[in-house]
Amino acid sequence: MNKNYFKFLTALLFASTISLVLTPSCNHKSKAEYEQNEGEEENDEYDSPDKAADFETFRSLDVTIGKVPYGRFWDAILET
Repeated sequence: MNKNYFKFLTALLFASTISLVLTPSCNHKSKAEYEQNEGEEENDEYDSPDKAADFETFRSLDVTIGKVPYGRFWDAILET
């Protein structure tokens, strides 16, 4: 009886390990979902050029003086 119990536990451990390994890796999109989203592009870009310019202005804003240091930008451009 001990031998059968050991075989059962081994088989159960093997089956649970296989199911835990394979189940999360099977999260692929189905063919229908892929075809449905095929024409759509990811919209990671800005909505319009003015929003892109606002973002760049905000990125280059010097917090200590409260404005964009265009003189330093131009000096950096001339040095490169």
